[in-house]
Amino acid sequence: MPFWSGETLTKRLPGLISGFNPDQIDCSAYQLRVGHQAYITPNHEVQNPSSHTVINLEGTNKAITIPPGQFGFLLTEEVVKVPEDAIAFISMKASYKFQGLINVSGFHVDSGFHGRLLFSFFNAGPKTIHMSRNDEVFLIWYASLDTDTTMARDKGEENKNISNNVLNGISGQIQSHHKLSDKLDALEESFRSLKIASAIVGTLFALLVAPILVESYKGWFSTNDQSPHAPQDQAAIPPTPLANPKNTAPTKQ
Repeated sequence: MPFWSGETLTKRLPGLISGFNPDQIDCSAYQLRVGHQAYITPNHEVQNPSSHTVINLEGTNKAITIPPGQFGFLLTEEVVKVPEDAIAFISMKASYKFQGLINVSGFHVDSGFHGRLLFSFFNAGPKTIHMSRNDEVFLIWYASLDTDTTMARDKGEENKNISNNVLNGISGQIQSHHKLSDKLDALEESFRSLKIASAIVGTLFALLVAPILVESYKGWFSTNDQSPHAPQDQAAIPPTPLANPKNTAPTKQ
């Protein structure tokens, strides 16, 4: 099952890929571009996740973002055909893989397929990935079968648009570790703000309320010290002279 070389791709792909451009041949692969529709699962920053739907990338170089921890779908700009004597293999370019983008769709295209390829992916990286329409993101390789197959796909053109059946299986927020990390960061920030507020309240209490309470306690203790049962000052009482009980002179012997 030999893979097609760049020379074979140059000869055969004009009849198999719409808008064929020889400049998009990369060694023995052909580079496919981002098409007119995309879908990215909503993260916690989306205001109304239930109404989140397909993004139409009409116009040249309209951009999309793929936040960390989110899934998505992309249609290729090119309509692809795989003849009955071949099979194709697909992947994403290494430059996007190095950013954390993982292809979670199929890795091959059946003989007889005709339509736009639908890629599903997951951003496992730490940062948001940006793409624009017509960016060369995907790769396709062709390989010859040992004979023409009679078991090829027998359907019309597929994936003209991203179908609702695809979206219903993945719609809604994804509880990714990135989202949970953001929530923990928000809680830590709230706790930090609470500690700062507590410190400010404590400082104001020490500066404003505590002196008033101290003066109030001083007045209370001062009032209790002047009660009628308190001991008198002994120095203020004059001493009583010692008197002779009979007031007589001593007897001479």
